[in-house]
Order: sequence, then structure tokens, then C-alpha cells
Amino acid sequence: MNNEENNEKENFQIKSEIIHDISRIETILNSGIFNAANNYNPLEESAFIELMILLRDLIYKAEKIGERVNFSDDIITDANTKDVSDTIRHIRDSVCHINSGKRIVDSQRNRVSFCIHYGKGVFANFGDIVLKSDYEDEISFFYGHHQLYLKRHIIRAFKCAKEVLKQKYNI
Repeated sequence: MNNEENNEKENFQIKSEIIHDISRIETILNSGIFNAANNYNPLEESAFIELMILLRDLIYKAEKIGERVNFSDDIITDANTKDVSDTIRHIRDSVCHINSGKRIVDSQRNRVSFCIHYGKGVFANFGDIVLKSDYEDEISFFYGHHQLYLKRHIIRAFKCAKEVLKQKYNI
């Protein structure tokens, strides 16, 4: 197989993965699984885990073509977290690697995993660390000391990555 055939095959595979990721993310987001009425649905955490895996894949693919999703509005930053892509990577790692330590919130080794807060308010206090939502119209997801808002982070990052990947791969 020559280089052109390899590139064509690789582009087909990447394009297929992108199409699959977009379709599944849209299905999950449109399912209503994250509505407050479904708060105790036994598949809510599973849906979130799949969402994080697929969204991380799309964001990584966008970054590989030089289109990093890098907004930082309402992102909790630290030495390893500068923007939404870093936060999604952190949370994706947290959901997939339970014992990685990425769920630890503070020096007391308190852990937070798959905690959801609907609307504006404080979810939890850990000394100087306050996990809270600043928006009445939002759903917040917490892993460790990191937070993602559904609309302001997850959906926005998805739309950004989807747009650049669709343009690049003519989807």
C-alpha cells in the first residue's frame, strides 16, 4: 500500500470515528438524561462517562489539526488545567481511571466523583475549596475539584470541535 492509499484509509477511519462520536453525543444530549427529572436514573452516570470519552476524542482530533478548543470561561484552573480541553481531559481521565487520584479534591484526600448540581448554589465545601454553580440555568458536573457546566462547557466545546472537524473532513 502506498502513502496515498494509507492516508486515504486513515482519513476514512478518522472521518468514521468523528461521525460516530458526533452522532452518539447528539443522541445522549437529546435524550434528556441530564434533566433534573432523571437525576436518579441508573444510566445517568454511564451516559456522562460515554459523553466524556467521545467529547475528549473529538477535542483531541481537533487539536491534532491545530484547532484546540481553548476557551476558559468559568474553568477552574490549576497548574495542569488552563482551558476547557484540559478540564475535559481531566474529567475523562477521572471517569476512566478510578484510582488515578484525579478525583481527590483537597489535601485531606476527600474525593468527588460524578456529582451533579442543578441550578445556582453551593454543592460542597472543603475548606478553601468550594464546589458551586454560578448559574440558575445550568447543570454542573464535578470530579475532583474540576467542574463542567452542561451548556457553557460541554455543549459549547462539542459545537466548536464538531464545526472544525466537519470542515476539515468534509462531513
